[in-house]
Amino acid sequence: MSLVAILAATLGVVVVTMLVTTMVGRAGGWLAAIGLGALAVVAGLRVPEVLEPGSVVTESIPWMPTLDIALRLRLDGLSALFLIIVLGIGALVMAYSARYLSSRAVHRHTGYFAWMLLFAFAMTGLVLADDLVLLFVFWELTTLCSFFLINRSGRRASAPAVRTLLVTAMGGLALLFAVVLTIARTGTTVLSEALASDVWQSDGGFTAAVSVLVAIAAILILDNLGVNVTALVAGLGIGGIAIGLAAQGIFSDLFAALSILFDKPFVRGDVITVDTLTGTVEAIGLKTTRIRSLSGELVSVSNAKLLENRIHNYAVIHQRRVVMQVGIIYQTPPDIMEALPDEVRKIAESVPLIAFDRAHFWNFGASSIDMEIVFNVTASGMQEMMAARQAFMLGVVRRFSELDVDFAYPTQMGFLGGLDGKVVDPLAIPRDLQPAP
Repeated sequence: MSLVAILAATLGVVVVTMLVTTMVGRAGGWLAAIGLGALAVVAGLRVPEVLEPGSVVTESIPWMPTLDIALRLRLDGLSALFLIIVLGIGALVMAYSARYLSSRAVHRHTGYFAWMLLFAFAMTGLVLADDLVLLFVFWELTTLCSFFLINRSGRRASAPAVRTLLVTAMGGLALLFAVVLTIARTGTTVLSEALASDVWQSDGGFTAAVSVLVAIAAILILDNLGVNVTALVAGLGIGGIAIGLAAQGIFSDLFAALSILFDKPFVRGDVITVDTLTGTVEAIGLKTTRIRSLSGELVSVSNAKLLENRIHNYAVIHQRRVVMQVGIIYQTPPDIMEALPDEVRKIAESVPLIAFDRAHFWNFGASSIDMEIVFNVTASGMQEMMAARQAFMLGVVRRFSELDVDFAYPTQMGFLGGLDGKVVDPLAIPRDLQPAP
């Protein structure tokens, strides 16, 4: 029997027992006990497959492919032991309930069996889960089942039930933070792959953060079970203060990483500019973001410092605005000048991807009459944009050449002056009066 079938059969026991209990009352517990016991035997039959060191059984059914979330189940020696324990104890509890529950209140028994068996189903999922998101879902299901089971005991049980719900929910919240950090840092939702990642040894801040969150969840579970955790809380508090003082920068970068994860100013593969650095984002870690610069080197930038700067993301550009300056010589005839803006518009409209905006003469420069040309290129890639810009420039050069329009370049003109201070035109001086060379 496959792992998915075992999990589905556990849920099937819940549905069948609820239907049977409405008809036969507490005796429906015997059916639940038989069902869970049979599944425990089936799980035991699969133990030989995982007895060898390193032997595991894995199964996967796609759930949310775009988020890399799947119904991933994994069975190894330890999980097989816990699976047998969960199903076996569940069978014993159902058998006990079938024997000692009151023979009255059939509908109350239906609710009791439903929540108890759902709890067994959630625990089965926890034992088999090999996906971090799936693990959290089954954890929260145990929280709900615990609340409704305790709340069924009467009015006096309402306060303890709410306390159990709040304590378990806080533990679940700590576990959720740990799950999010683990997925963000390891880059995978697969539990076994995340635990085998090298980042646990290379990134001490990440390991410390996840350890503290898991410790909080564990302490809340122990407190919910009635264990005196005062000393543990005190120790965790002192340790938390020490870690906080020693790793202020780490946690600052940690929260910055969460901001990047949820706000998404950029994602892996985007080309961004931060301060004077331009490059491609290769990895987003809990402490640093690694950017491959245009010159080839890999630059690591602190997440906190990264968010303090203005970030330019070029990956989400849909069109680029181009402002171009062109200067022509002062000797250009006015009639030709008047026609040039329309000529430029025609050239722009003939180039694919270019949306013409305007072209005007706007300034008398030191050695040119300046025209400003503005257009938009509807291309997200730099290569496409530069190709369109180049085609437009070549078109302008060709057309200006046809119209005998010369581009201006920086020039200076010298004048000769006579003794009286007046400008002398050297071309007007007779040749016989000009000095010999």
